[in-house]
Amino acid sequence: MSAADPLTSDPLAVAPALAFFTVATADGSLDAAEIEQFRKQMRACGDCGDLFAGALERLSANADTLDAVTAAAGEAVLSGEADAAWRSVRAALSREDAEDRARFVADVVAFARQIAEAAGGLYDVGPRVSEAEDAAVGRIAAALGAK
Repeated sequence: MSAADPLTSDPLAVAPALAFFTVATADGSLDAAEIEQFRKQMRACGDCGDLFAGALERLSANADTLDAVTAAAGEAVLSGEADAAWRSVRAALSREDAEDRARFVADVVAFARQIAEAAGGLYDVGPRVSEAEDAAVGRIAAALGAK
């Protein structure tokens, strides 16, 4: 992954970091539980598809790559430039077969949903996912063409 342009050199590997920042900052705060959930998901994606597992592996291949991509993704989300980054992800996905594409989208949306569910609900009362986070997950799904 090129350090010169971390958002476009490997858009599929950017998707997890972009999903994290899109959801975690949606309600105006970045919670420690959301950060920990991101770290946990980076280490083990469970039953995710090969395309998403490969994206996670490339993203976390070394600390410099992870730092560059997460910084660029965070900046894109906070500056309102995330739509362009999501378009790059969608364009990269268009080169994959339909089954892999659908699985990747489902994996990114599930990843984002788990971030959203990581924090919220004061003393386990109230919704775990804020309306803003739920809307952010919906925007991610729409940006990736989820049906």
